[in-house]
Amino acid sequence: MSPVLAAFFCAATASSADNVKESPGFVMEIPEKESDVLPIVQDIAADSIIRGTYVYERDKELTGAMPAKSSNAFGQWQGPGQVFYKVVTGVLAPRHFLDSADVGTVTVRYVVEPAGEARTRVRIDAIFIEEGRRKAHRSDRTVESSEFKAIQDRVQQLQLAKQKTEEERQQAATNLKKREQEAAQRDQQLALRPFNPPHSDPRRMSHLIAIDVGRYPTALRQRYPEKQRFLIIRGVVRLFYQKVWDEQKHRLSGKGFLRGQIQVTNREIHVPLPHASPLASLPGNSSDAPRYVVTLRYGTRFEPWIAAVRRL
Repeated sequence: MSPVLAAFFCAATASSADNVKESPGFVMEIPEKESDVLPIVQDIAADSIIRGTYVYERDKELTGAMPAKSSNAFGQWQGPGQVFYKVVTGVLAPRHFLDSADVGTVTVRYVVEPAGEARTRVRIDAIFIEEGRRKAHRSDRTVESSEFKAIQDRVQQLQLAKQKTEEERQQAATNLKKREQEAAQRDQQLALRPFNPPHSDPRRMSHLIAIDVGRYPTALRQRYPEKQRFLIIRGVVRLFYQKVWDEQKHRLSGKGFLRGQIQVTNREIHVPLPHASPLASLPGNSSDAPRYVVTLRYGTRFEPWIAAVRRL
């Protein structure tokens, strides 16, 4: 994905620094908001490299640049936008500056301004001024275009990151919608399915069987309104991955499976003194046959309490 850019350039030679102050410069428009482009231009203007010019063939870039808050090379900027400068001093005849043949200073100016709701205009000017004669030499466009390419590359990285974020957001929304649809289908199936106790013996019908979980008790109660058949109990649901023990190698194998666990928060119930006497008088018995019936109720905070105890 590459941005659509509009570019305008006007190059001119001059015999003094004063004659180049009003040059139109190198202007490009970027299809991104100013709030996104401005930090990128600030970073480029603050680095130590001026691209598109050099002194020695082996380097191909001019290093040692320093950011500056202002510069006399172009005069005071009178137009709109935010301005940044980058300067290198003591440069000998830098390449791609017209007729440069002495020691002087290279200055690059960046101007950033909004060009619409989602567009930003970036202007770049580069100039070399001799130290002795103060003669000005404008770039032949190579410096400006090279500096802008560095900005453009960063903008494209930003656009790709935005695109990836949006794709991830859409995928997450699609997955969430799918899970909600699957949960709604399960709820509908559970609501239509009759509830059959696991034992025919009424004395053994006190086992709790988990049939659904949810974060909101009100929603669970709406799905299961029969309070004589369904309890809403506070608990913790855990999902964990369990590996399989390899009997031949005597170690855990690479294969495994997911297991779920539901733990009821209130695992012990206090027996009030008025209901304790029927239980205390029970004789010792090794049989697992039920010997008493407890009427258990849950309050509004889903905390259990004993309402009655009766011996069988």
